[in-house]
Amino acid sequence: MKRIILGILGLIVVIGIYLGIQYQRSWDYKAVGVPVLNYHRIDTGIRHSLVVPPEEFKKQMQYLHDEGYHTITMDELYDYMTKGTELPDKPVLITFDDGYIDNYKYAFPILKEYNMKATLFMITSAFGESRFVNVEQLKEMQANGIDIQSHTVNHKDLRSMSLDQARDELIGSKAVLEDRMKHPVRYIAYPGGFSNKDIDRIAEESGYRMAFTVQAGNVEPGQNLFNLPRQAVFFNDTPFQNFWVRLHYPWENAFMWRIHDKLLEWNLKGLADLEPLF
Repeated sequence: MKRIILGILGLIVVIGIYLGIQYQRSWDYKAVGVPVLNYHRIDTGIRHSLVVPPEEFKKQMQYLHDEGYHTITMDELYDYMTKGTELPDKPVLITFDDGYIDNYKYAFPILKEYNMKATLFMITSAFGESRFVNVEQLKEMQANGIDIQSHTVNHKDLRSMSLDQARDELIGSKAVLEDRMKHPVRYIAYPGGFSNKDIDRIAEESGYRMAFTVQAGNVEPGQNLFNLPRQAVFFNDTPFQNFWVRLHYPWENAFMWRIHDKLLEWNLKGLADLEPLF
């Protein structure tokens, strides 16, 4: 019994040392990659995993600010990935998918307060809908450090359509945004994060430089530029811990999610539900 207790204590010590080392390494983008955070909606009165309340979003942005993180642009990330261009200490790239009006109403003022850059991936068929930002609002955001990039025309799974239709989605959204924003559109977030080798190839042929999924993990040189990971920030019972773990333990978090997905794939939902996830 004594040996068992000592073994458990030893394991706890080893895990603690490992987590401490990984926490220190998480500040070094050359060691663990660049975190690309993925948000959808920042709004009040809606209980949903993809809707982060403004006060929680502000808490997360304040943490980044106080801890000395530097928000970067897509162009800066691309130059690092392709040329090895140095990034500022503690780089982080903040992204929003879809273009809901709450991004302008709630997220944008908070980002301005902390002088932070970000990228908004816009669904172009949503122009004209009251739930989404309009062109004038996007122009105001663009003038204040928010890069506007593509989230396709209709936000449909690109794998579910013909390659010609997928190409139209990619080229069409790029053309609309460049016409309205008067700014190059070189980056895309795949709807739902879904793609395959054909979609990646078409994205490159359509004039994009990088494309993003929602697979967990950080971005680092050597990865496929058209299948890059992002850290999805969810709202749950422990939202700040969810954000913090993704920031400081990106690969451990990615590993746990891959195990979870495999268990579901093997129809072992009971075991998957027992796995601790953030």
